[in-house]
Amino acid sequence: MKIYKISTNIIKAYHGTCEKYYDIIEYSGLKNPYLARDIEIAEYYAEQTSEISRYGKPIILEVDILNVSNLRYDRNSMEEPIMFENEANRAFEEVSKNHPEWIEDEYLIIPDTEWEISWNAVGAAKYHGTIPIENIRVV
Repeated sequence: MKIYKISTNIIKAYHGTCEKYYDIIEYSGLKNPYLARDIEIAEYYAEQTSEISRYGKPIILEVDILNVSNLRYDRNSMEEPIMFENEANRAFEEVSKNHPEWIEDEYLIIPDTEWEISWNAVGAAKYHGTIPIENIRVV
């Protein structure tokens, strides 16, 4: 008899969207989403999406990330000037000290696979792939 280890290392994350987009997500899952560590961050982006697109009320989705190898560094959130400038600057300073090999022509080039940098600094990461609807709940 084979014994399979059940992982309890599920990462909970949040995604802010609006009603119209949820109709698509409900049918085909969440494709290549930006994810937030905290619900407050997702609420901000849900409000922005709803206002910009005018596609209905904001919606917050809680998602289960079962495979961290699909998470990516979130360049957009790290460059967001309004919300997290201090946190991003501290992270950039620390990363450039710890990884001088990532500096090219005076620019810091963070590999996409280093998702924990943006996750820890500004509470965001990008997911590469599709999160199936069974791993998504409206909160």
